[in-house]
Amino acid sequence: MSKMILCRKHILCFLVLMMFIPCMKAQDVDRKWALNYTGGAWVKPVLTSNPSGLSLGNGSSALRLIGEYYLPEKWNIQAGYFRTDLSYGDAGRTMEGLQLGLKKYFVNPDIIVQPYLSGAGQVNWSRHIEYTNFEYMDYSRWQQTKNPRISFVPGIGFELFLFSSVAFVAEYNFNIALNSQTAIELKPEGGSPYTLKDKGMYHNLQLGVKFTFPFIFTRDDVLSVFTLIMDLFSDSLERRYEEKNHIYY
Repeated sequence: MSKMILCRKHILCFLVLMMFIPCMKAQDVDRKWALNYTGGAWVKPVLTSNPSGLSLGNGSSALRLIGEYYLPEKWNIQAGYFRTDLSYGDAGRTMEGLQLGLKKYFVNPDIIVQPYLSGAGQVNWSRHIEYTNFEYMDYSRWQQTKNPRISFVPGIGFELFLFSSVAFVAEYNFNIALNSQTAIELKPEGGSPYTLKDKGMYHNLQLGVKFTFPFIFTRDDVLSVFTLIMDLFSDSLERRYEEKNHIYY
């Protein structure tokens, strides 16, 4: 019975697949431009002073929405929006603005894994100077931050094309800020006072998705989708069949 159900599911998927294939493109077209959205999986300030050895936790975050235009010789240019929120425990700072840069790829565009090197500049339009002096009972926090107007962002990453026009993106950047610094003196309630300082540099590991245009869906993409669907159906039906047999016996 289980094999008969699975066979019917496979036949149904095959018939639907045959209906779609004539509408699909047989080969890839050249990529002209792309949209890229990534979020910070790991963002960490580089401290120049941390006498207490304080852990900053995982409160920092980042995001980017970037448009890309492909050039000859495996180059492309990119421009878009960025935002970074750096956390220092009970304190933090925010930068956002415009990012402009270049990417250099190294392998044939038909290969599904595309490693690259990148370099970009960021123009920060958020507050240049942030100053906080807060006291409440036994708690006190003093912070002075000079956010950069210009930052340089070298990076390395790869794109894994799940389909012809859809890729998973992973990129590591080391942000180098110009004329930037943060100084924090904090005394938590019931705890020992500590100080933190940095020069505006931080690590940034971004994960996200990229869509290339013209957007296409090839025969290989259709086959991949329906193979996945059939595998999911098969696994689900097999589990249900085994559960029923277990109940009956």
